[in-house]
Amino acid sequence: MAQNRLKELVGIVWEACSALKKTPATNVTAIGRAMTQLAVSMKDVLREMNELKPAYESSVQDSAEGESKSQDSDDSFAGDVGNDLSPEEMKIARLITDVVSCNTCGH
Repeated sequence: MAQNRLKELVGIVWEACSALKKTPATNVTAIGRAMTQLAVSMKDVLREMNELKPAYESSVQDSAEGESKSQDSDDSFAGDVGNDLSPEEMKIARLITDVVSCNTCGH
């Protein structure tokens, strides 16, 4: 029983050592990694924001597509999110997209 506990503890120490090797050597490296992760997330948000459609456009597209999509599809609900925005909500979404992508700052 003590032998098993020792093996378990050795495994924990090795996992900690492996995690330590992945730790950034400096704060600059850590900040750079965090900024990169944030940039990737922001890019995904912008892509999704640009895919938003107003309610009237979504309903026209849905009726044109018919029932070609499977109702029991895993992503059947996910595809509907944000496709029923009112004109006011679309205006706000576009403003947010402009701010986040810095379209209005001349870059």
